[in-house]
Amino acid sequence: MSVSRSLPPSRIDLLSSALLDPSSFALSSYQEFDFHHECKGMKFENVSILIDRLNDTFLKQSYFEAAGPDSHKLQSQNGAFRTK
Repeated sequence: MSVSRSLPPSRIDLLSSALLDPSSFALSSYQEFDFHHECKGMKFENVSILIDRLNDTFLKQSYFEAAGPDSHKLQSQNGAFRTK
């Protein structure tokens, strides 16, 4: 399903969250963050609000790491993030 970019941001957020039906995506979560509102006036440091909110999720999901000529796996990643 495609979300029209001509809708106001609040309508897009409502449609996006409706697509994340908890019964279908038990392991998914939705975090609303209006970048343009939070960071208006070149206040990009406000992205830290979102990072702080997601910190536990970052730690649980970990990251993928491989090394050596045979790309030996050292660490597995348990999730992914999607931004819009």
